[in-house]
Amino acid sequence: TGVINTSTLLGDHDLNFDAVHGSTHQIVYNSEPGQHITVNIDASDPHNPGPLEVGYEGPPRLRIADGHNIVSGDGYLGYAADSHGEAFVSGPSTSWTVGERLYVARQGDATLDVAAGAEVAAKRIDVGLLSSSVGMITVEGGGSTVRTDRLVVADRGHGKIEVTGGAKLQSGVTAVGNYTEGEVAVRGPGSMWEIHSDHFDVGLRNHSSGTVIIEDGGSLSSK
Repeated sequence: TGVINTSTLLGDHDLNFDAVHGSTHQIVYNSEPGQHITVNIDASDPHNPGPLEVGYEGPPRLRIADGHNIVSGDGYLGYAADSHGEAFVSGPSTSWTVGERLYVARQGDATLDVAAGAEVAAKRIDVGLLSSSVGMITVEGGGSTVRTDRLVVADRGHGKIEVTGGAKLQSGVTAVGNYTEGEVAVRGPGSMWEIHSDHFDVGLRNHSSGTVIIEDGGSLSSK
């Protein structure tokens, strides 16, 4: 019996940060006789970020909406083999800021959807890190943005990013198809991918495959 106050979650729990739930989340463990443990998760303090993991072994979901700003040290979606993690970040002024690395499919399967003017930012983003992983990021709608200093799409797993509807992808050092098959597609008027680095590799290693698709009014620029 007790109460734990933390900014960290590593496990298989649905998390909702929105107008109904706010920027904190409470989990109660009481399945065993005499057990009553309350865990209060506050993911809004930029001075005390901890890792946030969705999909350690199971299929939970993270939802951030309604102008809430969530911060974490690292971010994991689809951590272990055979796991599945989903994250939805949507709405104007809504954001998820990851201070270090964001894994979209570390070893399992994972999807990240950023829509309706929301923003996700991380120091580094890996989409499909290990050999069994499959990761997908979708950025859609005007004002929706994904930003990172380093982007790897398909390291040893499989990864894909789609930017549509006037959304924006901003990256520094970038590799698409590091050891396997990776793809980035930018489609539709106003949709853009800005690369702020001279290091841009597509199909970097032997036997890897990288695909970049820019069509229907989308744009790619290097600054």
